[in-house]
Amino acid sequence: MKPIQAINNTTIDLSVADKNWRAELELGFSVKADRTILRKRRSVGPLVIQRPFYPEDGVCHVYVLHPPGGIVGGDKLTTTINVDDGANVLLTTPGASKLYRSKKIFSAQKNYLNVNTGSLEWFPQECISFSGAHGVNRTKVCLHRQARFIGWEILCLGRPAANEVFEKGKVSMRFDIWRDDKPLLLDYLKITGADELLTAPWGLRSYPCNATFIAVGVNQLLMETLRKKVTLKSDAIAGMTRIEDVLICRFLGHQAEHAKEYFTQLWRHLREAVIGKTICEPRIWGT
Repeated sequence: MKPIQAINNTTIDLSVADKNWRAELELGFSVKADRTILRKRRSVGPLVIQRPFYPEDGVCHVYVLHPPGGIVGGDKLTTTINVDDGANVLLTTPGASKLYRSKKIFSAQKNYLNVNTGSLEWFPQECISFSGAHGVNRTKVCLHRQARFIGWEILCLGRPAANEVFEKGKVSMRFDIWRDDKPLLLDYLKITGADELLTAPWGLRSYPCNATFIAVGVNQLLMETLRKKVTLKSDAIAGMTRIEDVLICRFLGHQAEHAKEYFTQLWRHLREAVIGKTICEPRIWGT
């Protein structure tokens, strides 16, 4: 009998476990002498980081690397981040991740982000899902007390530049935020190739790129300010709302770059209010 594992209520065949990547990355951050330091680093398989960077005072920038680049059916990548009291961390990736087509064998990417009274900014580059890909992506953010968080996730379906649309395959995205063991946001999206959701006016409206920006610690006045100051520079559409102090912004467009441009504007206008710092873009974004 083939081994089966359930993730997000999706049955996944992991019988090819010996043929695929099993990668784990665990990072721990704390404060020492008024500086955020990387106190723990554990890596298994092809999931690693470069050395920490300090382009601004009080914030540790880290780039998470997956050297193979592509993710195939059966791959399982797990990232765990622990941010101690007073630490301030920004994580990003050097490039897009790619979900390659597979014969109904799912890949799984799981991110567990735990933040005490410090702050975490989570900015992975886009995930490109080829037609025929089968993937599950789950991010769970656990905040404690007055912890602060800003993050985004960007999903591109198919490869429009190659005239490829997402005609088959399945991708599910889940993003949960908890504070002191109570849910603030439970967000779940399941996409099946050729499904009505892809083209319906109540769904993705034939846009290949859909993305979500989330910030915790945003009041109504700040959200109204964002609505006035942040604009779209393309034919994309976007909207924002607030649940308690959680800002959620949805984006639909044709290119991941347009999503990142829009989200960077949001970040620029709210970072000081939420994190207490002015914007400092990671250098790798400009390379």
